[in-house]
Amino acid sequence: MLLLAQAFSYSNQVNVARTPFQNMVVIQEVVSKRSMDFANLRKAYLPRHVKKVNWERIADQVVNVSGYELSWVMARDNVQDMSVAEGRRKFKYSNCGRMPWK
Repeated sequence: MLLLAQAFSYSNQVNVARTPFQNMVVIQEVVSKRSMDFANLRKAYLPRHVKKVNWERIADQVVNVSGYELSWVMARDNVQDMSVAEGRRKFKYSNCGRMPWK
């Protein structure tokens, strides 16, 4: 809140000061509410690939976006779909059926 108060100075004119957050790149992902967010995906990926923990124990530790527990099959599918090169799970929303019309 302090940063927001310092970013604007109110007088006859509104002067907006540049904050360091204006030039940052923000990456947003739209995921299903039955899928896992990035924090839980990381929490499932690391024990599986570093400590070789079984899927049932991993599924007990993570939740989906709605806050419900996952089955071990869903945890396995989410972890196996994660791309290490991109650092996130790749979704196939580009194959949703929309075609260029021009």
